[in-house]
Amino acid sequence: SAALRDDDELVRTVLKRHGGQLCFASARLRDDHDMVCLAVASRGEALEYASERLQADRDVVELALRNDGMALQYVHQQLKTCAQIVAIAVQQNGLALQFAPARCRGDKYLVTLALHNNGEALRFVAPALWKDPDVIAAALASAGPVAVEHIRLDVEESGS
Repeated sequence: SAALRDDDELVRTVLKRHGGQLCFASARLRDDHDMVCLAVASRGEALEYASERLQADRDVVELALRNDGMALQYVHQQLKTCAQIVAIAVQQNGLALQFAPARCRGDKYLVTLALHNNGEALRFVAPALWKDPDVIAAALASAGPVAVEHIRLDVEESGS
C-alpha cells in the first residue's frame, strides 16, 4: 500500500538488508538522502531507483560506486564525466568502463585502472589505446594472453 511504501521506519528496516528494495519506496523516500545512502550502502545498483537529484549527489554516488562499480550506469550525466567518479567505479569493477563516457574510455589512466581490476574491460577501451604498450600490459597482467587475444578478436569483429 502507499502508506507502507512511505513509512520511514519500515522502509529503513528493509533497506538495511535489502537495498534493492528501494524500488518499492515512495518517491519521497527515494529522494531522501539518508534513505538512499542506506540502500546504496547495501546494494550499489539501488542507485537506479534514487531520485534524479540524488543520482547527481556526489556523496550518494561515491557510496554506491564503492559498493558496486556497475552502478556507474545510473549516475547522472553531469557526474559521469568526472574522472574521479569513473575511477572509483572502475577500481571496484573494471567492467564499469562500459558505462563511462567516450572521453574516459580513451583516458589511459582510467583505462589502466579498469584493466588492472578486470582485463576483460579491454573490450570497452577506445580504439586509440588498443595498441598502447601500457594498456596491453595491464590487460595481459589481469586477463592473460589467451583472454586478451580473444577480447581483441571480439572487438575487431564487432567493429567497435
